[in-house]
Amino acid sequence: MSVHSEISDRYLATERLKRFGLLDADQEAFARISDMLRDHAHHLATAFIEHFISAAGIPLEEDALAAQIDRTAQYSRGKFSPPIDETWIARIEKAGELQFKTGASNLALLSALSSSHRAAATIISEGADDEEDRRYLLERFMRVSALEVEILVTTLSNLEKSRFRRTIAANAKTFEESIADIIQASNKLSAEARVKASASVDAARALLNLSDEVTSAASQSTAAMAEAAEKTGGLENAISAIDAELSSTLERLADLSQTANCAEESALTLTEDTRSIERILKQIRSIADQAKVLSLNALVEAASAGEAGQGFGVVANEMKELATRTEQATGEIGLQVSQIRQTSEATSAAHRTMREQFDHLTTTAGHMRSTLDTQSLGVKEITRRVEETAIGADNSSQAVTKMKSGIESLSAHIGQVSAEVTALDGNLVGLRAKADAFTATLKA
Repeated sequence: MSVHSEISDRYLATERLKRFGLLDADQEAFARISDMLRDHAHHLATAFIEHFISAAGIPLEEDALAAQIDRTAQYSRGKFSPPIDETWIARIEKAGELQFKTGASNLALLSALSSSHRAAATIISEGADDEEDRRYLLERFMRVSALEVEILVTTLSNLEKSRFRRTIAANAKTFEESIADIIQASNKLSAEARVKASASVDAARALLNLSDEVTSAASQSTAAMAEAAEKTGGLENAISAIDAELSSTLERLADLSQTANCAEESALTLTEDTRSIERILKQIRSIADQAKVLSLNALVEAASAGEAGQGFGVVANEMKELATRTEQATGEIGLQVSQIRQTSEATSAAHRTMREQFDHLTTTAGHMRSTLDTQSLGVKEITRRVEETAIGADNSSQAVTKMKSGIESLSAHIGQVSAEVTALDGNLVGLRAKADAFTATLKA
């Protein structure tokens, strides 16, 4: 302890004694009080300890209790021995430090001390010479007892404050370290947040550019799909027109096939008629041959008859000439009929070929019509798919537009978050300054 501290403590002790009215002239009274109480030290220690452990709730075995009473009695024997000065005050402060270590409450200590003081007052009252002496001794005892209580309370309070300051200092250090860690972590997080926000802004901008390209491509795709739908619609109309023409052609081919059938039947009928004519010509030719034979016979007979048979000879010649002309006519007719028959057969064959070709054309046209029907269904399906694709492309374009709006909003929010993170950095700096100031205050 320094000289200044000793002078200061001596000054404080003197001031304390003066405040409580304890003068040097009272040292004799304290000697008498100490003598009166010395023989009752065990009794006073018992009153103090039993009340203290009861109020503090400290369980003690009998042996431990007896040992503690003996130690307290030893202290009590010289507690009020003069001089009552700074040394005595230091001894009471030491007792207060020991009481503080027990961890008992101030109430337990003061109530136990009150019980011991009452017992001591009774002993002093009984040992006084007379009433005046009793009042004098009790007054001095009350003053020194009050000083003892003040010293104990002040000591306990100072120790509690010291412990509290140490706790506060430790907590302040922990708080300072925690704040430092929090600020460091927050700075790190804010830096990462700024980097991520910047990356998010770049990504949002890239998405915006991509969404513009997708929107443009979707618009072009929609236009192309619309044009394709229009062209497929025109193709469907063309297929419908071709189908109508084929239907009309099939009807005309059917009419021509029927006409060819009629012509073939007529040619066949003509062929049969020519054959009938040839049979008739054969009969006429046979009759002409017979007439010729008869005319020759008649000429022979007329020649045999002489003049009588000249008229018959003339008739026979006429018949011969008639037979000859008939034979010539039938030959010419037979030649014409043969030509007619040949022409009829050729016509019939041509009609038959024509009918077969008509039938083939009809079959081919039917296949074409079936193919056109299939193509028409395919074109209709393509048209439907194209229209659906166009609708999907338009919806995609609208969705991309909405996405673009959302990305723009997100980019704005990210910018706002970045600004807030920057503001947070400023707040953290301010928080660190305030935390340092607060820690300095706690350490003061």
